[in-house]
Amino acid sequence: MALDDEISGYIAVKHLLDMGHQDIIGIFTHSDRQGLLRYKGYMKALMELGLPIQENLVFWYSKENMQQILNGAPLLKGLNKSTAALCYNDSLALMLIDLLKEHGIRVPEDFSVVEIDNCEMAGIRSLTTVVHPAEQLGKASAKLLLSMMNGKEGKSILFPPELIVRNSVQRMKG
Repeated sequence: MALDDEISGYIAVKHLLDMGHQDIIGIFTHSDRQGLLRYKGYMKALMELGLPIQENLVFWYSKENMQQILNGAPLLKGLNKSTAALCYNDSLALMLIDLLKEHGIRVPEDFSVVEIDNCEMAGIRSLTTVVHPAEQLGKASAKLLLSMMNGKEGKSILFPPELIVRNSVQRMKG
């Protein structure tokens, strides 16, 4: 059982591109495979449109330096050169939105944000999100477990994510 994290990053960035954004910040963790796959999807969506990967708009964090990244000059400089961000997860997106607010930048009026994971706060704060099919994953996991308990070999399944459009992304004007 696996969630398709590459497609998650791709779907999120594709949505931003479809809304007219081109200079998109990506904030990912290098601490796990999910972060690398989400970054791969981010790159794929940009490259499909022939847009360059702007490394100065890509930020990598670990649990130890997350706050440092969010308060650092490179990210703040990147905010001036971009119109949107893809955040690795919802807690990071919420911290980014708080940072934007501190600098007088409104979401979605001035800056758009998409996140991956869809925690409860994402719904409350009306964040556009890429969600994994939890119910479908749970059912398939149970079936796989029963199958393996009966001596059968399990097969690999990759679950596609889904975009939930809320109010944290605005179409670019002009």
